[in-house]
Amino acid sequence: SEQKRRMSLVSTPLTTILPDSRGKSYAMTILDCPGHTNFHDESVAALRGVDGAVIVLDAVEGIMIHTEMIVRQAVAEGLPICLMINKVDRLIVELKMPPRDTYYKLLNLIDSMNDLIGNASNGRYPKLSPQRGNVAFSSALHGWCFTLESYAQLYLDHCCFEDDEGLG
Repeated sequence: SEQKRRMSLVSTPLTTILPDSRGKSYAMTILDCPGHTNFHDESVAALRGVDGAVIVLDAVEGIMIHTEMIVRQAVAEGLPICLMINKVDRLIVELKMPPRDTYYKLLNLIDSMNDLIGNASNGRYPKLSPQRGNVAFSSALHGWCFTLESYAQLYLDHCCFEDDEGLG
């Protein structure tokens, strides 16, 4: 059942303080909504009270019927959309996909979401792209999430350079 799989059964708000990279903090309220079509009304109601939508997409399952319905509703509400591709670990651990295949799978998911958003908005929404910072990759099971920028910063913070000048 949903409870055994640790899935949301009701919309659950969570308010937290998030710092940005410049030292400023923001109060952010996150509404975790059920991802099943049986709870569509609850998700639509939640979209009426938010400033933006983060669409969480299962890396293995891809775009489901409820994903399409929620994206169309978010576009109808005029909400900015970000994408989080969750369960990326499953591509590697369960499906044992090689790195190149994993890359193309993730690229296909992003392209498919862009097609969906483009069709729903008649092309008036900006593209989702890791380079733009509006796509994140995560594994809720293993407790990690990153964007290209955060991963690059992590790399820069932990790598060893041959000289003190940086990348030289």
